[in-house]
Amino acid sequence: VCTVVNTTTLTCLAPSLTSDYRPGLDTVERPDEFGFLFNNVQSLLIYNDTKFIYYPNPTFELLSPTGILDQKPGSPIILKGKNLCPPASGGAKLNYTVMIGETPCAVTVSETQLLCEPPNLTGQHKVMVHVGGMVFSPGSVSVISDSLLTLPAIISIAAGGSLLLIIVIIVLIAYKRKSRENDLTLKRLQMQMDNLESRVALECKE
Repeated sequence: VCTVVNTTTLTCLAPSLTSDYRPGLDTVERPDEFGFLFNNVQSLLIYNDTKFIYYPNPTFELLSPTGILDQKPGSPIILKGKNLCPPASGGAKLNYTVMIGETPCAVTVSETQLLCEPPNLTGQHKVMVHVGGMVFSPGSVSVISDSLLTLPAIISIAAGGSLLLIIVIIVLIAYKRKSRENDLTLKRLQMQMDNLESRVALECKE
């Protein structure tokens, strides 16, 4: 199956391996005819005789025994596997795309692992690896914030602080009203004492 890239380039998936292929081999060489079925053009049915050199497909380990890897924000994600770099001449490398959820990450490739610099995400996201028309999913990552307080805890603390402030204001208002009432009571008592002293003084004069 081929896909037209532009007027001069086609991208084609390699044919399947023969039934005697053993995954443990480093490389497999299989002679095959190379051609195209293109609008009944006979000259392209056998384009040339060539030999395809096949390499084992990449394989990936699970991120963890449960398939879910706990990560801190900004920590690199390491994807372990085999056959990640084919031993091809000329230093040819496979083109890997790693998606964390729906966001791609920057990838560094070695023979046994992919190092993914994750985007700024939190929560749980599925990890998908795309390479050479194949898709792998070694699991999911759960990015946990470094903050000791979660969002619900912060909201609860803020609500509790607001409630405490309201209670303090109510107590101060009640105390002020009580103080005013006490002042009025003292003034009444003072006036009564003054009146009583005046009466006693008048009676003594009589």
